Amino acid sequence: MAPQGLSTEREPSAAEVAALITQIRNAKVKAVFMENIKDARLLKQIADESGAHIGGTLYSDALSASGPASTFTGLFEYNLDTLYQALSRP
Repeated sequence: MAPQGLSTEREPSAAEVAALITQIRNAKVKAVFMENIKDARLLKQIADESGAHIGGTLYSDALSASGPASTFTGLFEYNLDTLYQALSRP
C-alpha cells in the first residue's frame, strides 16, 4: 500500500488517505515505512491516525551517496534489516 499509489504525479485525496488509514487499522498493520526520496509528513500523519509505527526508511531505486545503501547489495541488506527490526517489535 502506498499513499501515493503507483503515480508520484499527484498527492492522494483526503478520501484516499482516510481509506488507507481504515485499511491499515483493519489489517492490523504493525509498521509503515518511509521511502528515502519522499516527504515523510503524510506518512507520519497516516501512522499517527492508524496506530501503526514508522518502521524506518527503505531505499527503493535510489542509492545513497555513502552509507548503508551506496551499493545495490548494501541497499538490499539495509532494507531487509530495517524490515526485520520493525516487524519483530511486539
